[in-house]
Amino acid sequence: MMYITIRRFFYLFFYLLIINACSLSNNLFVVYNSEKNEEDPLIVAKNLIDQNKYQEAIKYLDKAILKDNRSEYFFLRGLVYKKMGDLDKALLDFDTTIKLNGKNIEAYKYKSEIYYEKNKLYHAIITINRALNIEPENIELLHIKANLFLQAGMIDDAITVYNRLIEINPNDSDSYAMLGILYTTKNELNKALDMYNKSIELNPNDWSVFYNRGTNFNRMQKFQEAIKDFNTALEINKNFTEIYFERGYSYFHLGLYYQAIDDLKTVLSKDPNKLDALYFLGLAYERVGEKDKAIELYKSFLNNEKSKNFGEFEKYIRQSLEELEK
Repeated sequence: MMYITIRRFFYLFFYLLIINACSLSNNLFVVYNSEKNEEDPLIVAKNLIDQNKYQEAIKYLDKAILKDNRSEYFFLRGLVYKKMGDLDKALLDFDTTIKLNGKNIEAYKYKSEIYYEKNKLYHAIITINRALNIEPENIELLHIKANLFLQAGMIDDAITVYNRLIEINPNDSDSYAMLGILYTTKNELNKALDMYNKSIELNPNDWSVFYNRGTNFNRMQKFQEAIKDFNTALEINKNFTEIYFERGYSYFHLGLYYQAIDDLKTVLSKDPNKLDALYFLGLAYERVGEKDKAIELYKSFLNNEKSKNFGEFEKYIRQSLEELEK
């Protein structure tokens, strides 16, 4: 009898053990599937975006938004709409993102970018200003603002922003370079020269600053200094056509016509329709007595439909042709 009782006990023990094991297994299965089904919608949506499955990503985010009005869902959906070129829907989603999370700097940036793409520069600037109210010393935002001012033709406002960037980072060679360009544009050539000098002091390997300082020297009629800068720029970058043109211009004004001819021919080999190069090359040939080549170039200039945009050049060429063809 005792044997039977003990045996029944073990049967009961193993039965309960099996039941508990099955129950535990079922619970683990439920937990596993629950975790799998509750995968972060942001991760799923991002994976769909990475696969260029934009419509599926939007549908997935639509469902996620119905369950939870998280700003991140609207932001990500806005990015998808932007990628698809649906700027109006993207703008609405970035607006909603900002309403839900007013400190989302990226949403302000994309919203400003959309306004820029829609040619609404005023709205783009206002949006960046709102972002800067949150992060006043954000370097990227300040650069965006300066660029928007440039696009809007607001040169003095752009200068103010670049000066602010230099206050924040005195070693910002790019901002000094941009100030140089803007002062050259305003014909404040000495100020421009100071900015270019500072930029080169901070970064002596940027060919574009040497090129821009050279053009500034040309405007100052300091042609020897200009040529030195153009030579340095060409040591770093031989592929930018405008360097050859500006150096040819410098050589021409120093009376070094054959050097000017070499540079201007290089320009026209890369861009046959560059009218100012045609003009100065014709002049250079005329100065060295090669009349036939000058006549050919002048006629090419006049045959170009854009020649009327070069009023003074066109007037001189017509007068020269009359003299040369007598």
